[in-house]
Amino acid sequence: MSSQPNHYELSGESGQVSVTYSTTSSTGSRTLVYKAPGIFDNEKVLNFTGDQIIVTEMADTLGSVVSVPIFQTVDTGATMLSVLIPPIILPSETATAPVATYGITAYHRISVVVGGPFDEAQRIDYGVIQLSGTASVLNF
Repeated sequence: MSSQPNHYELSGESGQVSVTYSTTSSTGSRTLVYKAPGIFDNEKVLNFTGDQIIVTEMADTLGSVVSVPIFQTVDTGATMLSVLIPPIILPSETATAPVATYGITAYHRISVVVGGPFDEAQRIDYGVIQLSGTASVLNF
């Protein structure tokens, strides 16, 4: 019997960035763990659960778009990570499937001063990370 995966383990080309996303957990909530290199060789690890994760379903065009804030400031903006989760059908609950997708970082710029440097500029810059890994079913 075929099934849809509920767990995705993805990493970037260089292996420095990784995203682990589950549509459910033992508590019934979505979870996402983002890992990336930090300052001075410390690894940056961010954990998100439930409503901290924004999921937009675009089944006919992109699949699911899963978004989390990976950097926030009070005065200059925020950086959001959105991961494209493609539709996948597994042949069975014990199977895994390869995943090739993208993570998109959106750097949101704001100006706290009226007439400041970002008032008349492009407000969002984008970066793209190629991600690959596996999709599977975790039973809780």
